[in-house]
Amino acid sequence: MFPKAGSGTSEFRRLCITLFLIAAFVVSGALPSVAANTWIVDTISDDANAGSGTSGSLRWALNQASDGDTIQFADSLAGQTVTSSALATGVIRFLN
Repeated sequence: MFPKAGSGTSEFRRLCITLFLIAAFVVSGALPSVAANTWIVDTISDDANAGSGTSGSLRWALNQASDGDTIQFADSLAGQTVTSSALATGVIRFLN
């Protein structure tokens, strides 16, 4: 599978260097991480298709979001009631 250490081949040296660099990147945190998204609720509509880009209805935002994502409500919705039957379909954690 791997060349023997004493064989003098450059493949073994390259393998060792490659493994060392991978380990160094992992330990240093230099490898890219998946960034969490922020979804903006900007309408009181309960339409799953009411959204594009990063903003839309609460149902749309819930459908877009993954673990670790954040759903925020637009300031323009202050004083309005946002309802969605989608709230009963999954686990939601509210953060202050």
